[in-house]
Amino acid sequence: MLCARQFNDDGSFRYSPHGHSGAEGDVILVNGVAWPALQVETRKYRFRILNASNATTFTLALSSALPFLQIATDGGLMARPAHVPNISMAMAERIEVLIDFSAYAKGDSVFLRNSERHGPPGEILRFDITGPAVSDYGELPDHLSVIEALTPEAAVRTRTFTFGPHAELKFHNPPIYWAINGQRFDPEHAQANPRLGDVEIWRFVYEKSPWRQTHPPHIHLVNFQILDRNGQAPNPHERGWKDTLRLDSGDDVRVIMRFDGYRDRYLMHCHNLEHEDYDMMRFNVV
Repeated sequence: MLCARQFNDDGSFRYSPHGHSGAEGDVILVNGVAWPALQVETRKYRFRILNASNATTFTLALSSALPFLQIATDGGLMARPAHVPNISMAMAERIEVLIDFSAYAKGDSVFLRNSERHGPPGEILRFDITGPAVSDYGELPDHLSVIEALTPEAAVRTRTFTFGPHAELKFHNPPIYWAINGQRFDPEHAQANPRLGDVEIWRFVYEKSPWRQTHPPHIHLVNFQILDRNGQAPNPHERGWKDTLRLDSGDDVRVIMRFDGYRDRYLMHCHNLEHEDYDMMRFNVV
């Protein structure tokens, strides 16, 4: 569990939401520990990683430049493993990777880093190689899961959700609050009404903004597949079942999903914690 936090001189938490922009931090915690070290053998290790920050994004990379072997996204196993040199993670996104330490020697150290930051905020975790593997867990299979490919032809409609500052407040610095389709959360009003069993395409658009913000759209209880990102194929680390995606300024991302869970309300919101707290969310009635 990765997160960025701020602390006062006495060690207590310091919370600064920066006018609803989102609380970031200069201390990186891994499972609640600041910049820890983990002793590892010269073998593969499996890690499930969550970005649990309020408003901090990560692009994970190893200091050795060796790739990760990704096996899962938010919604579970991918169809097949993917070698990826770095992995971008917005708030609430989850990944599962194998890191192979067999290429290192006893006494070596390798760092897990956030390539988006410099200095201490760019350091996450140090792996210290202690020696030969005590046990061998075998090779990873070429196929991990069977994933039904949802195609645009199956969709009965497309909806567009635009993320950005409220229309009347674009010239505030920072904006007082953010909005979806120019509206704040209204618990009495549903903004979409897909029927049970429907396949829909949802287009997430982030208006170009002078503020460096990331909006991670998150849909409760529905997994989706990313069709394209800015007109191109999704990133290799995004090719699986997901429920959260990274949306940066100027991004235009299409996802496809089937509403087959139940007939009732589904919640969709921005997973920047302060944006969610200040009503950047929507109800969808099925």
